[in-house]
Amino acid sequence: MKRTRILLLEIVTLLVFQLCVVAQTAKPGFTIAGIAVDHRSAQPLANTTVSVAPAGTQTDSRSVVTGTDGRFQFTGLATGKYSLVGKRHGYLAQAFEQHEQYSSAIAVGTDQDASHLVFRLRPDAAIRGRIVDENNEPVPQMQIWLFSTRNDLGRRSTRMMNEATSNDLGEYSFAHLEEGTYYVLAMGKPWYAVNEENMNHVMRARNLQDGVVVPPEHQQIVDQESALLDKAYPLTFFDNVQDWTQASGIDLAPGDRFTADFRVTAVPAASIRLSRPTPESSPQGEMRFRIFVLAKVFEDEMVPVNSNYAMRPDGSVAASGIPPGRYVVQVRGPDPKASMQELDISGDMDIPAVGETNGAAVSGKFVWEGTPMTRGFAVRLTNSRTNRNYFCMSKPDGEFTVAESVLPGKYEAAVSSQLGDLYVKSVEIAGGTSTSAVQINDGSEVNMTITLGRGTGTIDGIALLDGKPKAGVMVVLVPADGWVGTARFRRDQSDSDGTFTLRNVVPGSYRVVALRDGWKLPWSDPKTMRSFLSEGTAVQITENDKSKISVRVK
Repeated sequence: MKRTRILLLEIVTLLVFQLCVVAQTAKPGFTIAGIAVDHRSAQPLANTTVSVAPAGTQTDSRSVVTGTDGRFQFTGLATGKYSLVGKRHGYLAQAFEQHEQYSSAIAVGTDQDASHLVFRLRPDAAIRGRIVDENNEPVPQMQIWLFSTRNDLGRRSTRMMNEATSNDLGEYSFAHLEEGTYYVLAMGKPWYAVNEENMNHVMRARNLQDGVVVPPEHQQIVDQESALLDKAYPLTFFDNVQDWTQASGIDLAPGDRFTADFRVTAVPAASIRLSRPTPESSPQGEMRFRIFVLAKVFEDEMVPVNSNYAMRPDGSVAASGIPPGRYVVQVRGPDPKASMQELDISGDMDIPAVGETNGAAVSGKFVWEGTPMTRGFAVRLTNSRTNRNYFCMSKPDGEFTVAESVLPGKYEAAVSSQLGDLYVKSVEIAGGTSTSAVQINDGSEVNMTITLGRGTGTIDGIALLDGKPKAGVMVVLVPADGWVGTARFRRDQSDSDGTFTLRNVVPGSYRVVALRDGWKLPWSDPKTMRSFLSEGTAVQITENDKSKISVRVK
């Protein structure tokens, strides 16, 4: 009996020793764990791939697939912050608590609880439909555009998101959509559409091949027949209206499937002809001129009309197959400034080579303080009202020219390069110098000098609600001296420990505001933000500055 007790004691001692060895050799670190659920129903999501990686990188990524309980877990993590991404069939790939391009990183460490996360995944939405003509026959090859109304750069606006073409059954679809308000537009031509330019091209080709000259009376018959078949479908918005102000918005919630069918009716098409340019304006021939027809929608957006472009026998340039309506017609020729005209096109018409509205020709140069740079970088001019952008690349010596004509308005200048600490200090044009925006007028020639600085700042902060860190709030850096555009705004989303970072801050005076439900606010609108600024934290940034602040959540 004594030997048995001694043997049991030895076995227990050995087991304790092995457990101590295991404990000492186990991988140290922290844990991120939680459950993936459907955003709408809160039901656990099986077969969801959840990935974790150190925040700001794609390296050292690890993934797990959830089981029927929707749970995931990552162990052995070092102290720091990690990004969490979820993917599942029927769901948009999304980061944890994602809003627009922002999300909340997961902080792990001694005082952080990262083991009880609820990862709410939003299922994607879709819009699909079918287009038929007046005889209920499917219409193939229709151009379809998808527009969405959202907070674009802090201003609520409607912008084009995608485009498609209907198939042989007249069907189209837009999948993997986020929640929001959408508009669908359609335009095209019947399958039988033939216009004067097509017919004349065929007849001229036959004449050259056969050596036959078509008598005038035959040409008249050709013109009459082509007129009967020269049809087009006008620009039509869901739900079957032709005025964008009367278009029906489609409100999609996560997971919605919406059917937007169209019924279109062909109408006689029109053509526009560019009057034969003079030899002085076109020394190398009229074909140097091109006509672009654009339909203006949602105030500042434009969609191209698929017109037929050709040179007529008399040497003039024409665009045909255009459904009646109001359009912006752009003529490009030897002059770098494009001619732009708004026209009501109801039938065939001639237009001049140079229109009434010409944008501005914009060029300039960069100058910088300190050591000159011998590399090019991107230039961006942004219209502060419409968010319209013009881009170009500068030469190594700093000179740049915007290739297209710039429409009138106030513009902010911004610069981007591999050197992330560059910023615009001032913009000088004839009439004065500005640190914010410059006015560009119609038909002018603008030469600007943009002075660059180096050494942007960084703001690290924490968002506090009732004195405690608050995750998932939108943090906005607002210029204190008023604003015209968005070039000096900065945004972030607070992480799981309430912290945030605002990078590449242009030197100046600011207020930092933290908003619990700010993602749908027009945050670049002074009137909207005025009521929140009193709760913000004032901060002054100098070149290469690093500041630490706390902000009360509003």
